[in-house]
Amino acid sequence: MGMKSTNAGKKGEALAERFFRERGYWVHLTNRSSSGAQPVDLIAIRGEIPWLLDAKYVSLPKKAFSFDDIQPNQLTTMDYAKNFARIDNLGFFIVFEAEEEKPRYLPYSWYLGLARQGKKSIRMEELKFMMEDVAR
Repeated sequence: MGMKSTNAGKKGEALAERFFRERGYWVHLTNRSSSGAQPVDLIAIRGEIPWLLDAKYVSLPKKAFSFDDIQPNQLTTMDYAKNFARIDNLGFFIVFEAEEEKPRYLPYSWYLGLARQGKKSIRMEELKFMMEDVAR
């Protein structure tokens, strides 16, 4: 399917875990099922602020995140988290190889809006910096 190899996926997960731990969050990386399915990579909580994220690592020379790299089970999980668990901080923690020190964030709500418009990707410079949302 897309640009995420197992090693790149693990690298994205490790960077996301470190990012949240350094900011005082309790972090849990989820395990893959026997089929390889993993609806989200990371749950991070600090106080009453939960985050539910899938980590994506985008290798060079790509400057955009393709929605082809989002699995249907990830969308189902995020939809459930949003509508039933009322979690607002959910989406995609995106690390571009060219700027690993500046992780980006694609909120699930943004993804939904872009998908409704027929968009298939989002450029790196259009994404939020993860630090902007976690700092609040």
